[in-house]
Amino acid sequence: MDKNLVLIFDFDGTIADTLTFVRTIFNFPEMKDVDWEGLKNRESREVFRNLGISMTELPFVLKKVRGIIHKEIGRIKPIRGMPETLFKIKESSPQLGILTSAPKETVEKFLQINNLNLFDFIYSEGNIFNKARKLSNLLKERNFNPQHVFYVGDETRDVEAARKAGVKTIAVTWGFNGEKILKKQKPDYLARKPEELIALLDNF
Repeated sequence: MDKNLVLIFDFDGTIADTLTFVRTIFNFPEMKDVDWEGLKNRESREVFRNLGISMTELPFVLKKVRGIIHKEIGRIKPIRGMPETLFKIKESSPQLGILTSAPKETVEKFLQINNLNLFDFIYSEGNIFNKARKLSNLLKERNFNPQHVFYVGDETRDVEAARKAGVKTIAVTWGFNGEKILKKQKPDYLARKPEELIALLDNF
């Protein structure tokens, strides 16, 4: 693995298994018929529409959900196999970072609780549809060569953001979006298990 590589990870659904916890938050009687698995193969905006959340309401809902997650972060576990994968990747000395829509304080608390203080930087962008600009600014600020940068995420909007920023994309299928819709975004690479990231990156 090239030591010049920069691996930037999404947080929710990619490193932290927040999907299971989020489902419990929305486990209201009026949502008992929600097809959660079906929603995994829909775009983010369509998911919110299916949950009855308008784009006007979205910032308020996200603020509430983020507050609950921060308070209960000790109940949220890492994706199975991700800690071991991250430690193995770190052995090759690439730079590791996080770019997420979650608050930075929440991410730092999670990493501390789970002994995953492996990351060189953490950036937060509260607007879930503004990752591309934040990623581009991150590259400029840290003087990264986009050709050496991978963005690892579990949603279609992660793939879109990485493509717009001109970096390589690794879509992972264990998070909020499923393999079918991720493939439609044509990411550079697809990983179905965390350990697949190691084999993939060993080729660079």
